[in-house]
Amino acid sequence: MLNPVDTHRSRSRQMVLRYALVQLVATALVAVSGLALAGWTAFAAAWVGGAIATIGTVLFGWTLFQPGVAASNTLARALYRGEVAKWLWVGVALWLALSVARIEALPLIAGFIAAQVGFWLGLVWVKRP
Repeated sequence: MLNPVDTHRSRSRQMVLRYALVQLVATALVAVSGLALAGWTAFAAAWVGGAIATIGTVLFGWTLFQPGVAASNTLARALYRGEVAKWLWVGVALWLALSVARIEALPLIAGFIAAQVGFWLGLVWVKRP
């Protein structure tokens, strides 16, 4: 018999990956638009922006569901840890992309926003396993 905590954790991680897939599809739409309008640098910048948001979602989701079935205070700590980790990642990654790598800001932010909209669409489309 499977351990219920491990089953819950693996099913939750699958759900997080489905959200990430929806985010990447939304990013792809913006990246292709950027390619058509402004070329390969806009295409790549949009992908970087979308990847930053998507990695943040995965980091948050996996941290949130790490405890599995647990007491509410344990889950609240996991929620806060995941949120802090996500925003630290987003802040550092955006700083690196804009300051160090000097990626074009407009397509980068467009890709980031597209991925976030993809997350919100995932709230409607993604069903829990």
